Amino acid sequence: MRGGEPTSTGGTGNVPGTNERGGGGGGAPIVITASKSKTKLSQCEATWLTTKLGAVGLPTADLANITFHKGWSSGANVMTTLAYMSSGTQAVTQGNTVFVNPANWGAYTTPGNAGRYEEIFHSRQYATLGQGAFYDLYLLGIAVSAITHPNDPFGYQAYKSIPLESTAKEAAEALANMFVKERPCP
Repeated sequence: MRGGEPTSTGGTGNVPGTNERGGGGGGAPIVITASKSKTKLSQCEATWLTTKLGAVGLPTADLANITFHKGWSSGANVMTTLAYMSSGTQAVTQGNTVFVNPANWGAYTTPGNAGRYEEIFHSRQYATLGQGAFYDLYLLGIAVSAITHPNDPFGYQAYKSIPLESTAKEAAEALANMFVKERPCP
């Protein structure tokens, strides 16, 4: 997920406490430090997500293994590292591991947050497609968005036109709204 995009609370994705926006060359500084903090889904949230994601045929057996890392990790592959280091990145998913920009740690570790669910949905895309197909589709999406947005080929408008991103974002917004409405976990 990149900055500068709407959140489930109707915000702009601005960096808290600043007037900066992520994406397009601004936003939270990218911190490349070893991940020291990490967290997993609560049992309640994993169970709730298993019900919601399983109902639409997505793999759910390993939801409890999704881990959010504060910062980057040397365990990240080249694609994940490049994505993490790009301007405006709030979080990047590789399999069941989500690397969260430290400036966004609080939001991405809060159940009901659309950004959190976008990354969880990416982990389900990754599980469904496998690493090779996931990255192939992502790179194809980047190429198409660069062609369709020549004035800002890697900006927010181009980014949100990548099919894996737009699908994950739409699903994440729906999950966040359901979580708020249903209040499944204390």
